Amino acid sequence: MLQTNFLEKQFSNPLTLASGILGLTAASLHRIVQNGAGGVTAKSVSLEPRHGHPNPVIISKERYIINAVWLSNPGAVEAVEEFVKFKQLCSAPLIASIFGKSTDEFGKLAEKISVAPIDFLELNLSCPNVSHEFGQRFAFSAEAVTVITKKVKEKTKIRHYYCRTRNLRVA
Repeated sequence: MLQTNFLEKQFSNPLTLASGILGLTAASLHRIVQNGAGGVTAKSVSLEPRHGHPNPVIISKERYIINAVWLSNPGAVEAVEEFVKFKQLCSAPLIASIFGKSTDEFGKLAEKISVAPIDFLELNLSCPNVSHEFGQRFAFSAEAVTVITKKVKEKTKIRHYYCRTRNLRVA
């Protein structure tokens, strides 16, 4: 059997859509589950909608795909609506991913997104192509990661969350 228990949540198998690959509409996430994923991670969400880079934003070759979408998303309000629809379609584990421009914004966003029926919360602290907009990425600072994690814990009842970082391990 491929069933996997991860942080007290049952997945039909260990294959999970990574954040930023597809999007966050209920229909597209549900299609991934129908095609065999054990769970899904929605595209990272911000408080307000973001347009991102103008197209084309993806380059694909025979063995790889590179994207520079620039964190485009419809914002927290629409994301919550899509997460509710997704859970009406299926019971597969849903991981919401959030990002903010400041430590305080992570707390506000965690509170808003937590009204949705999500199973896990991913903290996107390291998107490399927005450092000119946000300043130094939070993932390079253990202190910033600690502050953000505390703010998120204060604002959500979701018990399971993790930080997606580069170059820094979080215990």
